[in-house]
Amino acid sequence: MAENRITARAQAVTPARSATRLAEIGHRIAGMPRPSPAAARTIEDSFVDILGCVLSGNRTPEAAAMLAAAADLGDGPAPVLGTGACLAPPQAAFVNASASHLEEMDDWEEPGNTHPSAVIWPAIWALATIRPVSGDLALRAYAAGFETIVLFGEAVNFDHYNRGWHSTATLGAAGAAAATGAAMQLDGDRMAASIGLALTQASGYAEQFGSVVKPMQAGFAARDGLSSAIMAAAGLTGNDGILDGERGFVALKAGTGMDRLDASIDAMDGRALDRWGVAIKLYPSCSYTHRLADCAVALSKRCAARDIAEIHAELPDFHYAILRHDRPDTEIQARFSLPFVMAACLVHGRLTGKHLADPRAAGEDIWRLIDRTHIHQVTPRRPNMNFDPQQPDRLRIRLVSGEVIEESCAFPKGTPNMPVNRAAIMAKYAENAAPLQVHPKLESWTRSPDLAAFIDMVTA
Repeated sequence: MAENRITARAQAVTPARSATRLAEIGHRIAGMPRPSPAAARTIEDSFVDILGCVLSGNRTPEAAAMLAAAADLGDGPAPVLGTGACLAPPQAAFVNASASHLEEMDDWEEPGNTHPSAVIWPAIWALATIRPVSGDLALRAYAAGFETIVLFGEAVNFDHYNRGWHSTATLGAAGAAAATGAAMQLDGDRMAASIGLALTQASGYAEQFGSVVKPMQAGFAARDGLSSAIMAAAGLTGNDGILDGERGFVALKAGTGMDRLDASIDAMDGRALDRWGVAIKLYPSCSYTHRLADCAVALSKRCAARDIAEIHAELPDFHYAILRHDRPDTEIQARFSLPFVMAACLVHGRLTGKHLADPRAAGEDIWRLIDRTHIHQVTPRRPNMNFDPQQPDRLRIRLVSGEVIEESCAFPKGTPNMPVNRAAIMAKYAENAAPLQVHPKLESWTRSPDLAAFIDMVTA
């Protein structure tokens, strides 16, 4: 009787549209238009950029440990890129996605506050080893995954993110499910089932930031998104209420209500990439360090590190809340350390993975600057915006001479507001992929009739 009363109460409070929201999303994603030429160029860049991140990440000890653990679950046809190993597709998606996120060099997008390519591409690449996927189909599949992430980002963030959920892991799982579902050309009902199955598995905590589990959560999203699409294609489905029911995703993980979700659904037009774009990272650290990293690089040209007496950095409080390692002990912590990132940029005039590799051995100049750093958190005037151009990050340095120099930055380089060109992306890829040579056909992936064979060719 108690169960019947609970069921009746849930039915009584569920909005009339409740049973159709997930289905509507599935049909809209399945029927998306072809990406615009500008969006297609963004997708082409994201493919090259994340491939380099995967190849670099898979050379790390952490990725090797993940591969060893995944290999115990059995081998298969899907390559762990750059290693010579092959696994079952979900496990390969897990390792490659984790590797792409390990060094904090993978791209990101704003409304979902996720790293979309880290979860979408490894899932598509793994699928391509067991299903026919052309380059052109993969391009359209990426757009479907991105549209899904933005849909949920607009509906639930920053309430979802500020509750402590790692949105790359949660919204990313739905995006990977939509992308692989689109690559399998699922119809609207199967697409809805795929996204619903992914939402059931979607989890990941900001509490893991600064540890190896943070990138692993991106791996879980890619793995679970791919598995969800495969299960949906086989006919498995769940309740539509997983999205908007009384105990569904929005209620439990965001608490934003259904008005924002409805507005986000109504705005779906297949052009999320045109509206939002993708931000390419130029520094191997958390994106919330990048505005001040740009400031520090600029100021490094105006002063020597030995002449710095005090450093004052100003940024939004919710950004600094993620940057929890002022005095890092490990490489992973250094990627989430604002004082360390700024100090490295001031000393070296740039920031590379080598500068972060062993923070305790970074040198006296770095640690002297860290000791002289003061962080000033400000309350965002428009907390719904990730980077508010009217409230830039500011870096002020007082020199030993008493002179004060400063810089401000509203948008870091690499974001859609400050885009980088294809040459810069290829240079980043070459650095990440080394010692692998840049294949002359790398940029022609959209014309490949067999994406899996293409990946094998360019990473051999």
